[in-house]
Amino acid sequence: MENTFLARKANSKKILISELLETPPSDEVLAELFPYSKTVKPHISRLGLKILKLRLDGIDNEEAAKVLGLTRNQVEGRFQNIKAKFERGPIPDYIELDHPALRRLRGLEVTFTEGYMKLSELLRDMPSDQELKEFAIQRGNVSGFGTKRMLNHEDLILVQKKQTVKRNATIARELGVRPESVRFRLMWIQKVLKGNLGVQVDLPDLFPFEVDENV
Repeated sequence: MENTFLARKANSKKILISELLETPPSDEVLAELFPYSKTVKPHISRLGLKILKLRLDGIDNEEAAKVLGLTRNQVEGRFQNIKAKFERGPIPDYIELDHPALRRLRGLEVTFTEGYMKLSELLRDMPSDQELKEFAIQRGNVSGFGTKRMLNHEDLILVQKKQTVKRNATIARELGVRPESVRFRLMWIQKVLKGNLGVQVDLPDLFPFEVDENV
């Protein structure tokens, strides 16, 4: 596999970052795939890719340290180094960033063709918190890569209430909150669905307002 990576580089054929994450080559091969110089740093190592893969899978630094037999501080330092490389460092043209979290980190467009594509599908299945977490990770929303709170099951329940009850004031009385709180939470849900999860809001009557996804 390592020789295959080098051959593809020599022939200017694309190498998917997901392939390198799944089967990290040796440091020597990585040094050829990501040439190091004083102006191109930090260097990408095999251990760095292993740590990056664990973090992209939603595993935090403490758990990653246990998996790899390192200290938390060792993992944290290496993670910050390799994250900086993919965020700001030059990436060779033959390396394809096909992982959504790395594309988001780099400011590249992210598109999806699988999984939940519409809000109506989420409301139909009402996935659990764990299922929503896994879905968010698949869509590139990973802790440590700029993601904060993601959609949860209670958010979907609120949208269901809005679909049935319609009036924010009625929902607010039931939840014991102010109507403004319901409205702001619905605005947040709409923003996360469209901007973070790539989910089409195909029930527009539930969100009779425009939301700036960049806010």
